[in-house]
This record gives sequence, structure tokens and C-alpha cells, in this order.
Amino acid sequence: MNNITSFYIAGINYVDQKHLDVLKIGDNLIIEHEPENPYDAKAIKIFSPDGNGIGYVPKNKTVELHNYRLAAVPLKITLANYIPEMPSYKRFLVTVQSDEKLLSLDENVDQFQQFLPYKNEEENKTKTTK
Repeated sequence: MNNITSFYIAGINYVDQKHLDVLKIGDNLIIEHEPENPYDAKAIKIFSPDGNGIGYVPKNKTVELHNYRLAAVPLKITLANYIPEMPSYKRFLVTVQSDEKLLSLDENVDQFQQFLPYKNEEENKTKTTK
């Protein structure tokens, strides 16, 4: 598995604490896009293994995770660390891993170049004016 990113769960002050008390290091967590969120249409909610909402992916990580989600890359979301003495915003550390990598824009272009009729605009003009 390749490490993609890690972050602390955001918004845990707004969830029922009994759902947090049962979490264990190594738990596989679930993420789900929450487009109806009144504060952020890009919000990604985090759920415990038993399906209870436990917080959110921080805003600075949502674009990256949405890119993986839209590319249908399977992700493993794991509770990596729990330090009860820390402030709430640094209490639950999550890691995101995958067996697959997300191709960069350059890699995507190279991969799909074979499907493009002309490699560049100049060649396109030449072909269409003949």
C-alpha cells in the first residue's frame, strides 16, 4: 500500500462523543462526499466502522481525496493514532492509502495520446486543409 496523505479529523466537537470513545487504532474508516453540507459543498464526512459520523476531512485535503474518488481509485482510510490528551483538532490521526496511484495530468495525456486524431494543432490544420 502507498501512503497518499494523512490528516487529523476535523469537526469532532460537533459529533456525539460516544461514537469517538469506541474507536481503536487500526480501525478502517469510511469517507463519503456530503454535497448538501450547508457550510461546504465539497465536504467529506468520516464514518466509524459501524457507520456513525465522527467528523470531516479537513478542507485542505478534500480536493486531493475528491480527485481519487472521481478517478475511482480505491482508498483505505485508517485511524493511525489516537492521543486523548491532545486538543480535539489533533486527537485522531488518519492515514489514506491505496494500491493504485493517481496519474498526473502529463501521464494521463501520454496514456491517451493514441486516441487523439492529431498530436498538435499544426498537424490538425494541415490535415483539415487538404
